[in-house]
Amino acid sequence: PTASYTYQVSTDMKSINLSFYEDLRPSTVYQITLKKEILSIFHNTSGEDYIYNFTTINDDSSFVLLAANMKNQDNNIPLSINYLAENHSINIEKDMSLILLFSHDLPIKNISSFITLDPSLQYTCFKQQISQGCEVTIDFNKDMEGEKKYRVTVKKNLTDFYLNELDREYCFFITPDGLKSLKPVIVIAQDDSSTFITNNEPRTDIVPLNIVIDKVTFIIKFNHPIDIFKSLNYFQFVYSGGYAVTDISYDSYSWDESTNTLTLVININSSDPIGTTYFSFIITGGEEGVVDRDGNILDNSIAVVFSFDW
Repeated sequence: PTASYTYQVSTDMKSINLSFYEDLRPSTVYQITLKKEILSIFHNTSGEDYIYNFTTINDDSSFVLLAANMKNQDNNIPLSINYLAENHSINIEKDMSLILLFSHDLPIKNISSFITLDPSLQYTCFKQQISQGCEVTIDFNKDMEGEKKYRVTVKKNLTDFYLNELDREYCFFITPDGLKSLKPVIVIAQDDSSTFITNNEPRTDIVPLNIVIDKVTFIIKFNHPIDIFKSLNYFQFVYSGGYAVTDISYDSYSWDESTNTLTLVININSSDPIGTTYFSFIITGGEEGVVDRDGNILDNSIAVVFSFDW
């Protein structure tokens, strides 16, 4: 069969090296013909055609789907690719992309004929080679609908570049959560002498901060813009025990639209500033809590306990 190629001639003009533009078919007999019309530099001909045959080997490694994930800028959720597996999680959000990891590189032209969703969703896709194989990213043209079950089918007749078919049909279900959850990406607490990053994990341990002046600053970055006026009351800094009884009040706040970051400065006034006092910084979640501008809520409250040495 035909194959596109380029060639190089050796410096002594006695050898020709052929380089193919495309992968050759596996388990195929190719025939190369050097026609007698080829001239030497002295304009001599070979007098006859020379024909050479070679056979490509069969790539017997299986072409398989290794893994699937749902991914956005904040989360990467592994999916079960067992046949008819159900994937329903509050962590699967409506705006996520589907990531498919294949064992071999594959052409993505007309791939929508082989990877389908029911109910149908239009998508665009791109691929990249990684150490484990070929990663195909499917970006949906619009968000999935919350609480709707989508059937993903990867058909067996999908082929790699060696024309190997997929080892089997893959079929599994995705059900995104009804809400595109609001999440803090990072939470920072700082005073004049120290900074502590909680990485938005709920914590029950004690975080020490040494107060130099009676202020503490909290910096909270979110994955979506929050409704600042509806949410301000759901950030709390409360006395939770220790040596001194304190008075706590907001000093100021600011919102950075470009980074979705809220900065809160809180005053701490102690009637008897001696010893160690404990406070809890709470970001309230749930239906009555922090909310973004589309009405999406923070799923769970986050609490960090701080100790202050006066």
